[in-house]
Amino acid sequence: MKTAASSVSLSSFGVPLASVRLSWTDWHVAHVPAVQICDLHWDEVPGRRAAEIVLCGFTSCDAVVAGELPHGDARHPHNVRVCILPEDNDRDVFARLAWEAGPKPRRSHAIAA
Repeated sequence: MKTAASSVSLSSFGVPLASVRLSWTDWHVAHVPAVQICDLHWDEVPGRRAAEIVLCGFTSCDAVVAGELPHGDARHPHNVRVCILPEDNDRDVFARLAWEAGPKPRRSHAIAA
């Protein structure tokens, strides 16, 4: 099932778009050309009961073609760190970005409640 965030998959120029968030729990979703995301890597972030391994990268705040990344920094343009979730993205787009980031590491430990 596709979410509303994943309904945007190509820009008007036929370039694949990636859906990104400032944090994996943020409800704001922005769409940027996938080629505009750099320094892709896996990062361990706190989850509800255990750490989550999330695909992250950096993109310019000016690369957003739809949606929003409310980051409150007055300097423009600049790079912002974003999270890329599989449920927000076209399967092929996410797979390509994940491939560029390299193998997904295992969780290191559970986070105490």
